Amino acid sequence: MNKKFQINSLFDVVEKEQSDDNSPLTIKGYANTVSKDRAGDVIVKEAWENGAMDDYLKNPIVLAFHDYSRPVGTTVSHSVTDKGLEIVAEISKAAGEVYNLIKDGVLKTFSVGFSIKDADYDREEDTFFIKDLSLYEISVVSVPANQNSTFSLAKAFDSEEAYKAYKESYAPSKVEATVTVVTDEVVKEEVDVNIIEKKTSQDNILKDIDMTQEEIQETMEQTAQAAVEAYKAEVAEKETSLKAEAELDS
Repeated sequence: MNKKFQINSLFDVVEKEQSDDNSPLTIKGYANTVSKDRAGDVIVKEAWENGAMDDYLKNPIVLAFHDYSRPVGTTVSHSVTDKGLEIVAEISKAAGEVYNLIKDGVLKTFSVGFSIKDADYDREEDTFFIKDLSLYEISVVSVPANQNSTFSLAKAFDSEEAYKAYKESYAPSKVEATVTVVTDEVVKEEVDVNIIEKKTSQDNILKDIDMTQEEIQETMEQTAQAAVEAYKAEVAEKETSLKAEAELDS
């Protein structure tokens, strides 16, 4: 799901020692902090270090109110710190009303748009860790925000159920129990197969010698009886021989 999300965060106007009426306004703020927000969503620091801004930096325009027809400035630098992603942007004097509203402190919020490329969901902690993302837009907006950057993935979904389903899609699969059950079935199947193969083998032997089970049983009994008779004859022969030797000795 290539869904788009937004982060809202406060920025500050950077005062310059020398400036004229036509100089751009420099604004600076964190696109997000790495702390967990109230909704349980976290963008880890490493997410911003894995090329998250590559596409955006090809044309680093700052918009007004997410309106692509209203560019008002450019992002001039950014840095990833232990706190999160810090952005520095310049707002053009040509932005007119937006420029003045920022200067007067009326507009003071970044809104950063991004899509998630990889994440992990911890069911036990109910925390959604965003590990890889792609930044596609930075806007200046009038949405109020706390000192810490705030974003809620839930706002991008039509219902709480849809939001939960999205997070679950990044949760580890429950494979261990399933594997155990499947393994038991496999063992059972192997035993069954061995029994079948053994029975099949016996059937094949009977078929090869062209005899019924009763005929085989009768033949085995006859063979056993013949072996007994042969043994008795051998014993009798030895007794006769021993008796004859004894008579000669006497």
